[in-house]
Amino acid sequence: MDQTKARSNESVVCPECGQPTTPRQLGEWGHCRKCRTADSRAVQPLRW
Repeated sequence: MDQTKARSNESVVCPECGQPTTPRQLGEWGHCRKCRTADSRAVQPLRW
């Protein structure tokens, strides 16, 4: 994880959507923030 934090300014491709993201997000979640948000909304939709 320390190596990932050191490379956090680099850009890598999300395996889910192909958009650029950081190595830290891939290390923590396995995909980018947008895909993580979409995944969490599918599991727990917002209730207004």
